Amino acid sequence: SYPVAVLAKSCKLIPTMVLGSLLERRSYSQQQWMAALGISVGICLFHMARMQQQDYDNNHHGHSSKQDQEHYWKGMALLGTSLVMDG
Repeated sequence: SYPVAVLAKSCKLIPTMVLGSLLERRSYSQQQWMAALGISVGICLFHMARMQQQDYDNNHHGHSSKQDQEHYWKGMALLGTSLVMDG
């Protein structure tokens, strides 16, 4: 779903730093890692709260789609590929 994609793309700082460390031999200070983690956790908490409210609204109004659930893993695979390519 779109909210999950937004959530994952908002946290792309972590995969970018990991791949930068592994492939380009960049080094990041502990402060930089903690800042990236803090930013990512904050974004996740913000978006998760919005997604939970949206799921609650959809479930109580009958808007949940079975087709959406069937395509979940395909979307997650594409999202993971996108994050790796961004890194």
